[in-house]
Amino acid sequence: MTLTRRRLLAAAACTPLAALIACSPRTPAMTPEEAQFVHKLTARMRTHCIGRHLIDLPEAFVLNPVDRVEIEGVEVSVRPMTKTVFETRLQRRTEELQKQVIDVIDNEPVLMDVRDVPVGIGKVFNRAESYAYSRIWELMAWQDGFEIQASVKAVDYSLDEPLANDPSNNYTNVEEKFTHLLTLYSRVRGRAQEEIPREPGDCFAHGFYRGAQAEAGQFYVNYHLKDAPDVFVQLSSISGDGSNVARPESGLLQRRSQIERDTRRSGIEILRLVPRNIGHDGYEEFVAREPAKVTSARVNGHTAVVQTDQNAQGVARPFLTIELFNGHYIPSPPRSLEEQAMIPDLTRATLSEGQVLALWDAITATIRPRPGAL
Repeated sequence: MTLTRRRLLAAAACTPLAALIACSPRTPAMTPEEAQFVHKLTARMRTHCIGRHLIDLPEAFVLNPVDRVEIEGVEVSVRPMTKTVFETRLQRRTEELQKQVIDVIDNEPVLMDVRDVPVGIGKVFNRAESYAYSRIWELMAWQDGFEIQASVKAVDYSLDEPLANDPSNNYTNVEEKFTHLLTLYSRVRGRAQEEIPREPGDCFAHGFYRGAQAEAGQFYVNYHLKDAPDVFVQLSSISGDGSNVARPESGLLQRRSQIERDTRRSGIEILRLVPRNIGHDGYEEFVAREPAKVTSARVNGHTAVVQTDQNAQGVARPFLTIELFNGHYIPSPPRSLEEQAMIPDLTRATLSEGQVLALWDAITATIRPRPGAL
């Protein structure tokens, strides 16, 4: 999805349902049936945490299997799992790596070293990526009903001649990266989805990163509307300043002219591009009506975004982004050709424009910092 579609949307000064027409005079009113659907959807809300913030989503929005966590160069994934299943997976992965070679002719092994994790059950593999000098520490561990996977890249130029003939042929940071990986692992634990931690730290899908904000942390999680192929919310939290993470250099309102030019070229109509106060915090909001040519489901749809106003909140706090998509296929793991063929062709987006705005206002009004997190 392009930057134009994914990062354009930010804050409205309007409040939910009653102000929709005043905010967006071009927005058609909902039919009684559409209004009843939204009312039913928002009648049962459930609190979720992302990073160091909380947000309430309709109970009908379920956790999507696609998420991403990267903390100071370490990729992390946590999943609920029984010990028996984990032990089978660990044994299978060990055998798989033991059989792999980098060079079939020289029979150079991918796996160089295997170590036990210091806490819990599991292993840490020192394996090659593509060449012998390009190493990855890959951790697989089990603690308290959760599988924790983490990996970090390293190099060891003493093992192979690098393609660029780097003069520092004996340089290695393998042990340094191993220590870094274990330090980060010591701060990660599993988390039930309904658990709202009371201690400082960052929430992500099935997991929690304890303590102070990372110097460079990125947490992404998706929730999709159950039984709808094209409605989902993406929540993201970024910690660290702009020198080590992908914070935007300027806000949406500062880029208004550029955004207006880009949307006009794409046939996208801006419904909202305004500052917005939620609770005691400043945000920016963008909401757009999109033609079929720019949505992944190839139907007329919408994208809505609320994100931190860094001028108001500063860069010491996490950069929070909430996005709602209507008419865009929900995220999914890589699909086979057969699975791709089964994706339904839509004739229209699941939600009408009035429903999108009503749902969006109901969700975004609940954004707040998690007590004790900041």
